[in-house]
Amino acid sequence: MAQAMVAAGQAHGVEFVGEALVPFGAADFTAAFTAAKDKHPTLVVLNLYG
Repeated sequence: MAQAMVAAGQAHGVEFVGEALVPFGAADFTAAFTAAKDKHPTLVVLNLYG
């Protein structure tokens, strides 16, 4: 799904600055949100499966 989101975003001129994968069943997302915050994004997309 991540590849599909990148392809769809690029078709509309979106610049992706990174992604973070979290293991299935994880309950602590601190590291992923810290990594996202450090990139100073204008938007964070949560793509949840499971």
